[in-house]
Amino acid sequence: MTQLKSQILGITLALLTGIGTIAYEKIAKNFSYSIIVIGLFIEALILLITNLVFMDSNFKSDLTKITSEPKYLIWLFLWVITAVTSILWYIITSKQSAMTASLYEVKFIICMAFIYILFGENKFTWDTAIGTVLTIIAVYFISK
Repeated sequence: MTQLKSQILGITLALLTGIGTIAYEKIAKNFSYSIIVIGLFIEALILLITNLVFMDSNFKSDLTKITSEPKYLIWLFLWVITAVTSILWYIITSKQSAMTASLYEVKFIICMAFIYILFGENKFTWDTAIGTVLTIIAVYFISK
């Protein structure tokens, strides 16, 4: 993927996430978590149908691969149990605001950088160190 395409996709992701977060706040402040779960179910169904119809989904070979190698099942399990973050987002957003939850999301990026360095395929670089330090400084000033 070219740098330009990557930047366009990143900006699109940021804009759509911002719009979705505002809509999520309106729902979270007015409804119980049950409505959020229904929304997540509808979203998952739409994504599954989109994957099967429009993308090169090879569902059968994916299932074979994930069941044949236990490490992928472990990664899938770890990812699934992080669904608790949905509950945390709901609690923070319904009691405070989506902006507050988003500030925690920035802190997540810092944590993710460290976790990725420990468990990811890339190693620690000077770029990672500088980016992490700048992010920590930015979060400090944003959170004041």
